[in-house]
Amino acid sequence: MFVPMLRFICIRIIFLMGILLVACTQEKNHHAADFEYSISRSETIRLEDVFSEVSLIPLEFAGDYYPHGIAEVQCRAGLFGILDNRKSLHIFSYDGHFIDCSDRMRGQGPGEISVIMGFSINPSDTTVQILTPKEFVKYDTCFSKIMSADLPTQVGQDCFMFSYLSDLSASRHLLLPSGVSTYPDRLFTCNSLSQEISELFSFGDEIIVNSSMQTSCMHIDADSTILFIPPAFTGHIYALSPDLSEISRHIALNLSDDFITKADLQISDDSKDPDIFSFNKDIPLRIDISAGKIFLLSSSQPGLNGMRYYIIDRDTGTSGHIKLMENSTRIFPLIADTDSQYAYAVMEKEKLEESPALLITQQNMNLLANFEPETLIMLKYRLK
Repeated sequence: MFVPMLRFICIRIIFLMGILLVACTQEKNHHAADFEYSISRSETIRLEDVFSEVSLIPLEFAGDYYPHGIAEVQCRAGLFGILDNRKSLHIFSYDGHFIDCSDRMRGQGPGEISVIMGFSINPSDTTVQILTPKEFVKYDTCFSKIMSADLPTQVGQDCFMFSYLSDLSASRHLLLPSGVSTYPDRLFTCNSLSQEISELFSFGDEIIVNSSMQTSCMHIDADSTILFIPPAFTGHIYALSPDLSEISRHIALNLSDDFITKADLQISDDSKDPDIFSFNKDIPLRIDISAGKIFLLSSSQPGLNGMRYYIIDRDTGTSGHIKLMENSTRIFPLIADTDSQYAYAVMEKEKLEESPALLITQQNMNLLANFEPETLIMLKYRLK
């Protein structure tokens, strides 16, 4: 039986035509975090305090491949990957040129895609990698299959379905299980060449709020430090050593009384979960990281009106906050992805016309007017 809590003990279970699953949980280093930042509503900031400029990139969809909503965005290796709410993956170049869509490969046959559970654009070899319920599949950017490997779906009585994928190299990847898995609070590494999966550690005992919009769980700093952001708020961002032998608390986010606490969310005597918005406190939803900033998205009520960003300067330790909406108008973008220099957001032309503050300059307003109706636009914000 697969026992994920064993430390320093490896149990190998061989799938004749699949991936090896190695239960090898690393012991977490519980020393104090290397960096600590305090977050509160003490200072309000403006969009212009965070971004110096924004570029508008119209996405040129081809044929019948226009997306149905936006579920996830990745900006890697000169490519935009947009996963829509129907689990169709659209690939674009950085200038907005349409490359291909996974719908062309939808099906149950060899090399075809049944359903996309997770995806990544691998900057090491500029490939597109997809998780289906049973397979890890690597494609080129036009969805020609390069290789695949079976994923374990059950070990003993434990069920697995992986739904998050990020890349450490061309063949080393981080995986996270979906919520329907027996252990959704575990981090795994996958070697797609040796076809082996290893469990790294569990973050379940550190979860403060198990409510998340986290789609990007890994960031690599300029000094090559691998940062892991769990898909549930724990108050920490973790560092993985290059050989994955050590996991430590790298960044601590100390929240003010404006935020919901673990004590607030204790299940009451009648065994009913509390209404998470009834506390009128900020609920951490997502963290995005760049070279110099940490963006913490929170919400105190349903919808965009209750959302705000807390933005931390990693160099000075100072922080400020800004709401997404003011007087029913968007004044700050909902960030979809970040890299070392930029933050990215996606909006339709009509929504942008209603939110001129997001465009920063009149020149961008004039440019927007030239785009066709219903154009989907990638907003590329340069970080200060």
